[in-house]
Amino acid sequence: MIPAVRLKGMARSTLLLLALAAAAWADPDLLSRIEKAGDLKTLHALRAEVEAAAKARPDAPETAALLRKLARAYEWHSEGHEDEDLLLKAAAIPGTELDAGECFTLGRKHLRDRHYEEARQWLARALARPEIRRSGEEDEADGEEGMGMLLSGVREAMGETLEGLDRWEEALGYHESWRPQTFCGNCAASENARRLAAVARCKYRVGLVSEALDALWERSRAPSELLGADPEAFAHYAEFSVRQRHIEKLRERYDALPEELRKSYAPILAIAEAFEAKDAATIVRTVCNSPDDFCDYGVLECCGRMLDDCGPDAAPALAEAVKGGGYEAVELAGHTRMKELLPALRARLEDRPDPGVAEWLRWAVARLQALP
Repeated sequence: MIPAVRLKGMARSTLLLLALAAAAWADPDLLSRIEKAGDLKTLHALRAEVEAAAKARPDAPETAALLRKLARAYEWHSEGHEDEDLLLKAAAIPGTELDAGECFTLGRKHLRDRHYEEARQWLARALARPEIRRSGEEDEADGEEGMGMLLSGVREAMGETLEGLDRWEEALGYHESWRPQTFCGNCAASENARRLAAVARCKYRVGLVSEALDALWERSRAPSELLGADPEAFAHYAEFSVRQRHIEKLRERYDALPEELRKSYAPILAIAEAFEAKDAATIVRTVCNSPDDFCDYGVLECCGRMLDDCGPDAAPALAEAVKGGGYEAVELAGHTRMKELLPALRARLEDRPDPGVAEWLRWAVARLQALP
Protein backbone atom coordinates (compact mmCIF):
# COMPACT_ATOMS: atom_id res chain seq x y z
CA MET A 1 0.00 0.00 0.00
CA ILE A 2 1.45 3.35 -0.99
CA PRO A 3 1.83 6.00 1.70
CA ALA A 4 -0.76 8.30 0.16
CA VAL A 5 -3.40 5.59 0.43
CA ARG A 6 -2.45 4.67 3.98
CA LEU A 7 -2.67 8.28 5.12
CA LYS A 8 -5.74 9.29 3.13
CA GLY A 9 -7.93 6.54 4.56
CA MET A 10 -7.77 7.89 8.13
CA ALA A 11 -9.37 11.25 7.32
CA ARG A 12 -11.68 10.53 4.39
CA SER A 13 -14.87 10.10 6.40
CA THR A 14 -13.97 13.05 8.60
CA LEU A 15 -13.48 15.40 5.67
CA LEU A 16 -16.97 14.64 4.44
CA LEU A 17 -18.39 15.74 7.80
CA LEU A 18 -16.70 19.15 7.88
CA ALA A 19 -18.76 22.01 6.47
CA LEU A 20 -17.42 24.64 4.08
CA ALA A 21 -18.79 27.93 5.34
CA ALA A 22 -17.38 29.81 2.35
CA ALA A 23 -19.33 27.66 -0.11
CA ALA A 24 -22.31 30.00 0.08
CA TRP A 25 -20.35 32.60 -1.88
CA ALA A 26 -19.58 30.35 -4.85
CA ASP A 27 -21.60 29.49 -7.96
CA PRO A 28 -24.42 27.35 -6.52
CA ASP A 29 -24.89 25.41 -9.76
CA LEU A 30 -21.22 24.49 -10.02
CA LEU A 31 -21.05 23.65 -6.31
CA SER A 32 -24.07 21.38 -6.70
CA ARG A 33 -22.60 19.59 -9.70
CA ILE A 34 -19.35 19.03 -7.81
CA GLU A 35 -21.26 17.59 -4.87
CA LYS A 36 -23.19 15.21 -7.14
CA ALA A 37 -20.17 14.06 -9.16
CA GLY A 38 -19.61 10.33 -8.75
CA ASP A 39 -16.59 9.53 -10.92
CA LEU A 40 -13.20 10.91 -11.87
CA LYS A 41 -14.13 11.69 -15.47
CA THR A 42 -16.86 14.06 -14.27
CA LEU A 43 -14.55 15.59 -11.67
CA HIS A 44 -11.85 16.23 -14.27
CA ALA A 45 -14.40 18.06 -16.44
CA LEU A 46 -15.60 20.10 -13.48
CA ARG A 47 -12.01 20.90 -12.59
CA ALA A 48 -11.60 22.65 -15.94
CA GLU A 49 -14.59 24.87 -15.07
CA VAL A 50 -13.25 25.57 -11.60
CA GLU A 51 -9.82 26.48 -12.94
CA ALA A 52 -11.42 28.80 -15.50
CA ALA A 53 -13.34 30.51 -12.68
CA ALA A 54 -10.14 30.72 -10.64
CA LYS A 55 -8.31 32.32 -13.53
CA ALA A 56 -11.05 34.93 -13.88
CA ARG A 57 -11.19 35.72 -10.15
CA PRO A 58 -7.98 34.36 -8.60
CA ASP A 59 -8.32 36.03 -5.20
CA ALA A 60 -12.09 35.86 -4.68
CA PRO A 61 -13.62 34.04 -1.68
CA GLU A 62 -15.93 32.10 -4.01
CA THR A 63 -12.87 30.79 -5.87
CA ALA A 64 -11.48 29.38 -2.61
CA ALA A 65 -14.87 27.80 -1.89
CA LEU A 66 -14.94 26.08 -5.29
CA LEU A 67 -11.39 24.81 -4.91
CA ARG A 68 -12.11 23.41 -1.44
CA LYS A 69 -15.36 21.77 -2.55
CA LEU A 70 -13.64 20.12 -5.50
CA ALA A 71 -10.75 19.02 -3.26
CA ARG A 72 -13.19 17.23 -0.99
CA ALA A 73 -14.78 15.45 -3.95
CA TYR A 74 -11.37 14.28 -5.16
CA GLU A 75 -10.52 13.12 -1.63
CA TRP A 76 -13.47 10.77 -1.81
CA HIS A 77 -13.15 9.52 -5.38
CA SER A 78 -9.42 9.49 -6.16
CA GLU A 79 -6.28 7.80 -4.82
CA GLY A 80 -4.13 10.54 -6.37
CA HIS A 81 -3.11 13.91 -5.00
CA GLU A 82 -5.53 16.23 -6.81
CA ASP A 83 -7.09 17.26 -3.52
CA GLU A 84 -3.74 18.47 -2.20
CA ASP A 85 -3.04 20.58 -5.29
CA LEU A 86 -6.47 22.23 -5.05
CA LEU A 87 -6.13 22.95 -1.34
CA LEU A 88 -2.72 24.53 -1.85
CA LYS A 89 -4.29 26.89 -4.39
CA ALA A 90 -7.16 27.69 -2.02
CA ALA A 91 -4.79 28.31 0.88
CA ALA A 92 -2.88 30.87 -1.20
CA ILE A 93 -6.02 33.04 -1.59
CA PRO A 94 -5.98 35.86 1.01
CA GLY A 95 -8.48 35.39 3.80
CA THR A 96 -8.92 31.63 3.29
CA GLU A 97 -9.12 29.72 6.57
CA LEU A 98 -8.83 25.96 6.09
CA ASP A 99 -10.56 23.61 8.50
CA ALA A 100 -8.81 20.92 10.55
CA GLY A 101 -9.21 18.18 7.96
CA GLU A 102 -7.83 20.33 5.17
CA CYS A 103 -4.84 21.38 7.28
CA PHE A 104 -4.27 17.68 7.99
CA THR A 105 -4.32 16.90 4.27
CA LEU A 106 -1.61 19.48 3.58
CA GLY A 107 0.39 18.34 6.58
CA ARG A 108 0.36 14.78 5.24
CA LYS A 109 1.45 16.00 1.81
CA HIS A 110 4.54 17.71 3.21
CA LEU A 111 5.27 14.78 5.51
CA ARG A 112 5.17 12.39 2.58
CA ASP A 113 7.64 14.60 0.69
CA ARG A 114 9.96 15.03 3.72
CA HIS A 115 9.20 18.73 4.01
CA TYR A 116 9.08 18.34 7.74
CA GLU A 117 8.92 21.95 8.89
CA GLU A 118 6.08 22.72 6.47
CA ALA A 119 4.30 19.57 7.65
CA ARG A 120 4.72 20.62 11.28
CA GLN A 121 3.21 24.03 10.60
CA TRP A 122 0.11 22.63 8.87
CA LEU A 123 -0.42 19.97 11.52
CA ALA A 124 -0.06 22.60 14.25
CA ARG A 125 -2.78 24.59 12.48
CA ALA A 126 -5.00 21.52 12.49
CA LEU A 127 -4.45 21.01 16.22
CA ALA A 128 -5.25 24.67 16.87
CA ARG A 129 -8.65 24.50 15.17
CA PRO A 130 -11.56 24.80 17.64
CA GLU A 131 -13.25 21.59 16.49
CA ILE A 132 -10.05 19.64 17.18
CA ARG A 133 -9.41 21.37 20.52
CA ARG A 134 -12.93 20.56 21.72
CA SER A 135 -12.34 16.92 20.92
CA GLY A 136 -8.96 16.93 22.64
CA GLU A 137 -10.48 18.28 25.82
CA GLU A 138 -12.75 15.23 26.06
CA ASP A 139 -12.16 11.51 25.70
CA GLU A 140 -11.56 10.99 21.98
CA ALA A 141 -14.25 8.36 21.62
CA ASP A 142 -16.83 10.76 23.09
CA GLY A 143 -15.72 13.85 21.23
CA GLU A 144 -17.44 15.67 18.41
CA GLU A 145 -18.55 13.24 15.70
CA GLY A 146 -15.70 12.41 13.36
CA MET A 147 -13.16 14.43 15.32
CA GLY A 148 -11.71 11.56 17.35
CA MET A 149 -10.46 9.83 14.22
CA LEU A 150 -9.08 13.06 12.81
CA LEU A 151 -7.39 14.00 16.08
CA SER A 152 -5.65 10.61 16.27
CA GLY A 153 -4.51 10.96 12.66
CA VAL A 154 -3.09 14.43 13.25
CA ARG A 155 -1.25 13.31 16.38
CA GLU A 156 0.29 10.33 14.58
CA ALA A 157 1.37 12.51 11.66
CA MET A 158 2.83 15.08 14.04
CA GLY A 159 4.82 12.32 15.75
CA GLU A 160 6.26 11.20 12.41
CA THR A 161 7.00 14.81 11.46
CA LEU A 162 8.90 15.45 14.68
CA GLU A 163 10.88 12.27 14.08
CA GLY A 164 11.94 13.77 10.76
CA LEU A 165 13.07 16.89 12.63
CA ASP A 166 15.04 14.76 15.15
CA ARG A 167 12.80 15.98 17.97
CA TRP A 168 12.47 12.50 19.40
CA GLU A 169 11.14 13.23 22.88
CA GLU A 170 8.33 15.36 21.48
CA ALA A 171 7.62 12.72 18.85
CA LEU A 172 7.35 10.08 21.57
CA GLY A 173 4.74 12.15 23.38
CA TYR A 174 2.59 12.44 20.27
CA HIS A 175 2.84 8.73 19.43
CA GLU A 176 1.86 7.80 22.97
CA SER A 177 -1.12 10.16 22.84
CA TRP A 178 -3.12 8.71 19.96
CA ARG A 179 -5.26 5.58 19.74
CA PRO A 180 -7.09 3.88 16.84
CA GLN A 181 -10.62 5.21 16.43
CA THR A 182 -11.92 2.76 13.84
CA PHE A 183 -14.65 0.19 14.45
CA CYS A 184 -12.90 -2.29 12.12
CA GLY A 185 -11.00 -4.87 14.18
CA ASN A 186 -8.32 -5.51 11.55
CA CYS A 187 -7.77 -1.80 10.95
CA ALA A 188 -7.49 -1.12 14.68
CA ALA A 189 -5.03 -3.98 15.10
CA SER A 190 -2.94 -2.65 12.21
CA GLU A 191 -2.92 0.87 13.65
CA ASN A 192 -1.97 -0.45 17.09
CA ALA A 193 0.95 -2.32 15.53
CA ARG A 194 2.06 0.84 13.74
CA ARG A 195 1.79 2.85 16.96
CA LEU A 196 3.82 0.29 18.94
CA ALA A 197 6.62 0.45 16.37
CA ALA A 198 6.61 4.26 16.40
CA VAL A 199 6.74 4.42 20.22
CA ALA A 200 9.57 1.87 20.29
CA ARG A 201 11.46 3.75 17.58
CA CYS A 202 11.31 6.95 19.61
CA LYS A 203 12.19 5.23 22.88
CA TYR A 204 15.24 3.72 21.22
CA ARG A 205 16.38 7.14 20.04
CA VAL A 206 15.95 8.79 23.46
CA GLY A 207 17.98 6.06 25.19
CA LEU A 208 15.23 3.76 26.47
CA VAL A 209 16.80 0.90 24.55
CA SER A 210 15.72 -2.02 26.76
CA GLU A 211 12.11 -0.84 26.85
CA ALA A 212 12.05 -0.50 23.09
CA LEU A 213 13.59 -3.91 22.42
CA ASP A 214 11.41 -5.70 24.97
CA ALA A 215 8.20 -4.26 23.53
CA LEU A 216 9.21 -5.07 19.96
CA TRP A 217 10.21 -8.63 20.83
CA GLU A 218 7.01 -9.27 22.77
CA ARG A 219 4.99 -8.13 19.77
CA SER A 220 7.14 -10.16 17.36
CA ARG A 221 6.76 -13.44 19.22
CA ALA A 222 3.10 -12.93 20.24
CA PRO A 223 1.47 -10.87 17.49
CA SER A 224 -2.16 -9.82 17.23
CA GLU A 225 -4.63 -12.68 16.79
CA LEU A 226 -6.27 -10.72 13.98
CA LEU A 227 -3.10 -9.91 12.04
CA GLY A 228 -0.80 -12.84 12.72
CA ALA A 229 2.90 -12.14 12.23
CA ASP A 230 4.07 -8.55 12.71
CA PRO A 231 6.97 -7.98 10.28
CA GLU A 232 7.26 -4.29 11.17
CA ALA A 233 7.84 -5.05 14.85
CA PHE A 234 10.38 -7.76 14.01
CA ALA A 235 12.14 -5.52 11.48
CA HIS A 236 12.59 -2.83 14.13
CA TYR A 237 13.71 -5.43 16.65
CA ALA A 238 16.21 -6.89 14.18
CA GLU A 239 17.61 -3.51 13.16
CA PHE A 240 18.06 -2.30 16.74
CA SER A 241 19.53 -5.65 17.82
CA VAL A 242 22.25 -5.35 15.19
CA ARG A 243 22.93 -1.75 16.15
CA GLN A 244 23.31 -2.89 19.78
CA ARG A 245 25.56 -5.79 18.66
CA HIS A 246 23.03 -8.38 19.82
CA ILE A 247 23.03 -10.39 16.59
CA GLU A 248 23.53 -13.73 18.35
CA LYS A 249 20.60 -13.08 20.68
CA LEU A 250 18.51 -12.17 17.63
CA ARG A 251 19.38 -15.48 15.96
CA GLU A 252 18.66 -17.48 19.12
CA ARG A 253 15.28 -15.87 19.58
CA TYR A 254 14.42 -16.30 15.93
CA ASP A 255 15.29 -20.02 16.09
CA ALA A 256 12.92 -20.45 19.05
CA LEU A 257 9.92 -18.98 17.22
CA PRO A 258 7.12 -21.18 15.82
CA GLU A 259 7.69 -22.29 12.24
CA GLU A 260 4.97 -20.01 10.85
CA LEU A 261 6.60 -16.92 12.34
CA ARG A 262 10.08 -17.99 11.25
CA LYS A 263 8.79 -18.28 7.70
CA SER A 264 7.33 -14.75 7.82
CA TYR A 265 10.43 -13.22 9.39
CA ALA A 266 13.11 -15.10 7.43
CA PRO A 267 13.78 -12.30 4.88
CA ILE A 268 14.11 -9.78 7.72
CA LEU A 269 16.65 -11.95 9.53
CA ALA A 270 18.62 -12.28 6.29
CA ILE A 271 18.62 -8.49 5.90
CA ALA A 272 19.72 -7.98 9.50
CA GLU A 273 22.61 -10.42 9.04
CA ALA A 274 23.58 -8.63 5.83
CA PHE A 275 23.45 -5.32 7.68
CA GLU A 276 25.80 -6.67 10.32
CA ALA A 277 28.19 -7.72 7.54
CA LYS A 278 27.68 -4.37 5.69
CA ASP A 279 26.58 -6.40 2.67
CA ALA A 280 24.41 -3.90 0.80
CA ALA A 281 23.95 -6.08 -2.28
CA THR A 282 22.30 -8.82 -0.21
CA ILE A 283 19.92 -6.34 1.43
CA VAL A 284 18.83 -5.02 -1.97
CA ARG A 285 18.50 -8.50 -3.45
CA THR A 286 16.50 -9.80 -0.49
CA VAL A 287 14.05 -6.89 -0.60
CA CYS A 288 13.55 -7.20 -4.36
CA ASN A 289 13.09 -10.98 -4.31
CA SER A 290 10.87 -11.28 -1.25
CA PRO A 291 7.13 -12.06 -1.34
CA ASP A 292 4.76 -9.13 -1.93
CA ASP A 293 3.47 -9.15 1.64
CA PHE A 294 7.03 -8.57 2.89
CA CYS A 295 7.18 -5.08 1.41
CA ASP A 296 5.31 -3.39 4.23
CA TYR A 297 5.97 0.35 4.42
CA GLY A 298 7.31 0.11 7.98
CA VAL A 299 9.59 -2.81 7.11
CA LEU A 300 11.13 -0.96 4.20
CA GLU A 301 11.71 2.09 6.41
CA CYS A 302 13.95 -0.14 8.54
CA CYS A 303 15.64 -1.55 5.45
CA GLY A 304 16.32 1.94 4.14
CA ARG A 305 17.96 3.00 7.40
CA MET A 306 20.13 -0.12 7.43
CA LEU A 307 21.14 0.37 3.81
CA ASP A 308 22.14 3.98 4.55
CA ASP A 309 24.72 2.63 7.00
CA CYS A 310 26.19 -0.05 4.74
CA GLY A 311 28.94 2.03 3.19
CA PRO A 312 29.83 3.15 -0.35
CA ASP A 313 28.60 -0.01 -2.08
CA ALA A 314 24.97 0.62 -1.13
CA ALA A 315 24.04 3.33 -3.64
CA PRO A 316 25.45 1.53 -6.74
CA ALA A 317 23.72 -1.72 -5.74
CA LEU A 318 20.36 -0.03 -5.31
CA ALA A 319 20.74 2.13 -8.43
CA GLU A 320 21.26 -1.01 -10.49
CA ALA A 321 18.12 -2.55 -9.01
CA VAL A 322 16.09 0.60 -9.71
CA LYS A 323 17.01 0.49 -13.41
CA GLY A 324 15.25 -2.77 -14.14
CA GLY A 325 13.39 -3.80 -11.02
CA GLY A 326 9.85 -3.44 -9.76
CA TYR A 327 8.38 -1.03 -7.27
CA GLU A 328 10.22 -2.70 -4.36
CA ALA A 329 13.62 -1.24 -5.35
CA VAL A 330 12.05 2.15 -5.99
CA GLU A 331 10.26 2.23 -2.65
CA LEU A 332 13.43 1.16 -0.89
CA ALA A 333 15.25 4.05 -2.59
CA GLY A 334 12.67 6.48 -1.21
CA HIS A 335 13.36 5.26 2.31
CA THR A 336 17.08 5.99 2.06
CA ARG A 337 18.96 9.25 2.30
CA MET A 338 21.01 8.63 -0.85
CA LYS A 339 20.65 11.60 -3.18
CA GLU A 340 23.02 9.88 -5.56
CA LEU A 341 20.08 7.63 -6.54
CA LEU A 342 18.25 10.53 -8.18
CA PRO A 343 19.75 10.05 -11.69
CA ALA A 344 18.68 6.38 -11.77
CA LEU A 345 15.18 7.22 -10.53
CA ARG A 346 14.71 10.04 -13.04
CA ALA A 347 16.00 7.89 -15.90
CA ARG A 348 13.54 5.16 -14.98
CA LEU A 349 10.70 7.67 -14.86
CA GLU A 350 11.61 8.91 -18.34
CA ASP A 351 11.15 5.36 -19.64
CA ARG A 352 7.40 5.67 -18.90
CA PRO A 353 6.96 2.68 -16.60
CA ASP A 354 3.52 1.41 -15.64
CA PRO A 355 1.45 3.83 -13.50
CA GLY A 356 2.05 1.99 -10.23
CA VAL A 357 5.83 2.13 -10.55
CA ALA A 358 5.65 5.72 -11.84
CA GLU A 359 3.79 6.76 -8.69
CA TRP A 360 6.52 5.25 -6.51
CA LEU A 361 9.21 6.89 -8.65
CA ARG A 362 7.69 10.36 -8.24
CA TRP A 363 7.37 9.75 -4.49
CA ALA A 364 11.01 8.63 -4.17
CA VAL A 365 12.31 11.54 -6.25
CA ALA A 366 10.37 14.08 -4.15
CA ARG A 367 11.70 12.61 -0.91
CA LEU A 368 15.33 12.51 -2.02
CA GLN A 369 15.14 16.01 -3.50
CA ALA A 370 13.98 17.32 -0.12
CA LEU A 371 17.15 16.16 1.62
CA PRO A 372 19.69 18.87 2.49
